[in-house]
Amino acid sequence: MPDPVEVPTQPPVKRARKIASIVAVIIIAMSFGLLYGLSMNSTVTVNVMYINVVVTVNGASTIIPVQFNHETLGSGEKVYFSVDLKGGTDGLTVNAVSSGTTGFAVGSVTSIPASIGPGSTLILKLFFVTPNYDYAGDLTVNVSAS
Repeated sequence: MPDPVEVPTQPPVKRARKIASIVAVIIIAMSFGLLYGLSMNSTVTVNVMYINVVVTVNGASTIIPVQFNHETLGSGEKVYFSVDLKGGTDGLTVNAVSSGTTGFAVGSVTSIPASIGPGSTLILKLFFVTPNYDYAGDLTVNVSAS
């Protein structure tokens, strides 16, 4: 069997092929780098399932669970919710609210101190601000009353 015929290639053609191959490899590497960079998720996601409102009156605590199941939240979002507090037989005064979950800020829309008369109910309007890191779980809100 005869050897294949070799056609001599000019040096400029060899050089052009080499440059084209290098450019193609660089473009492919940059494309993968761009896709990888775009796939990196740099946003914060916060998912709160329940808000556990812990009402402490003269040292005794009662937990009022509030089912939340809100959509996924981002960093620094302010979310409003409310809880019904009963004055009981003696009435009570809400003195303060605070967060029991690290990273969350909690506040009251309802003016505090807020008094609830015996047998009455107060709709305590509260809010929380989400943290600047990923979180999934329950939120604890402490309500101090007397």
